[in-house]
Amino acid sequence: TLPACAAGDVLMIRGGATLLQQSGTNKNITFGLKLGSTTILSWVFTSLSSSASTRVVTLSATVRVEGTSDVNATGYLTHNISGGTGNTATANGVATENIGSGSLTLDLTGLTSASGATQTFALQSISITKVSA
Repeated sequence: TLPACAAGDVLMIRGGATLLQQSGTNKNITFGLKLGSTTILSWVFTSLSSSASTRVVTLSATVRVEGTSDVNATGYLTHNISGGTGNTATANGVATENIGSGSLTLDLTGLTSASGATQTFALQSISITKVSA
């Protein structure tokens, strides 16, 4: 649950996660950051292979509060395949969730799984820093 925020406040979100695809068909995976009920950022992993492959992810997002129910967000996700090359996904978003009350939930989840695939998604660490205006 996030602290109450006012116009001009900035939330800096940093974390790490892993995604393991043990079997199944190739599929792009969507990774999302939700503020309340609104997905404000969505990143897409490039296709995981059908054989065992792991993505190690470093994420960073910045959410600027324009008003108690108006935010702008930007973020990046850096990931790689074990033994392979890395690549980066970026995303931008807005939300109209009321974050002035301090009772809003921040949710970081894998949004889409591959049909017929066996996958494990694990958040390794996360930190949220609030900088007041």
